[in-house]
Amino acid sequence: MKLYFYQHSFLRDRQIDTVKFFGKKIVENYKYFENKKGNQVTKKKSLENMFIKLFNLIHFIPLINLKLRPKDISKDTIVYSWGGIILTGQFIIELDNPWCMVRYNIISMHLYKFIIKKILLSDRCVKIVCLSSACKQSFTNIFGNELINKVELFYPKLPLLKIKILKLNKKIKVNNSCKFIFVGTQFNIKGGDYIIDAFIDLYKENSKVELTLITFLNQNQLNKIKNIASIKYIESNINRDLIFNYLSNHDVLLIPSFGESFGLVALEAISKGLAIIATDVYALNEIVHDNFNGYLINAPISKWNKYKPSIFSYNDFLFRFIINYRYFNKFKNEIFIKMKLISANKSKLYYFKDNSLKLAINKFSY
Repeated sequence: MKLYFYQHSFLRDRQIDTVKFFGKKIVENYKYFENKKGNQVTKKKSLENMFIKLFNLIHFIPLINLKLRPKDISKDTIVYSWGGIILTGQFIIELDNPWCMVRYNIISMHLYKFIIKKILLSDRCVKIVCLSSACKQSFTNIFGNELINKVELFYPKLPLLKIKILKLNKKIKVNNSCKFIFVGTQFNIKGGDYIIDAFIDLYKENSKVELTLITFLNQNQLNKIKNIASIKYIESNINRDLIFNYLSNHDVLLIPSFGESFGLVALEAISKGLAIIATDVYALNEIVHDNFNGYLINAPISKWNKYKPSIFSYNDFLFRFIINYRYFNKFKNEIFIKMKLISANKSKLYYFKDNSLKLAINKFSY
């Protein structure tokens, strides 16, 4: 069997990881991906005014995410696509959630689900790969059980050797302070303002704590942190290896996100032995087990209602408006309490860190 991975112009690290997992012998176009680096959201896009989205018609036109079969590949080669349905020939489709098949236009799923189901039931569709149990459950909720034999749960994988080496190194390191880190470009959507405010409250009580922000900040956020020496800000245009190095030198990843589908950074963090404080949104609880390798907290606003899109998935403008103009003080206090608990109890912290490594090895490694 030969696979041809669809050559998107914008590729995530996890997509390149998948290509390398299958390897040269199986992937017909392996050379295209061999030296690729994952793309990142730009600073301009990250800090984009929410009103700009009102003029982007692609978000309003109901469409199916269709892709043409690449030219010059053999008839027997199976095309592996991330979220797109290939128009001709055999294909495998990978989903972080089913709505990527309709370009995240929720109304489109209601309009086209029977057409999509017919295509996926056909012999052309070889396999439907779901990146999480949450995705698999969402898929079943939409399409029923007729496709269950084609659906496969396949978590993004990390090389086992790297995890084992880090486990040995971690045993040597002992930090007197608790080092928190945030990694991600969409700072507001991932609870960034609450991270800053909760950390400032914690820093007033414990000057040994540290926070690293690898992201893009607006001017208001920069003003908040400029006089706090314990907060380090790095713009999010650094390569993945450097991000891994930063993760390796921290204790706790913060990801109190309002709209996560999977959260690859959480997976990368547990492979480096970090505890995690995250919101219980969609698939994050498959990486973060509450009181085992970190803490889960409830999000005051979310694009997800368990495995289904919430009202905010239907109305992205409303979602962003509330995030930007309403403040949830209770949510900030919950983040603060969890950060305080984890930083004040070293034995608990290292219990979480060890369990993160065990989870990475047993569930997410190859």
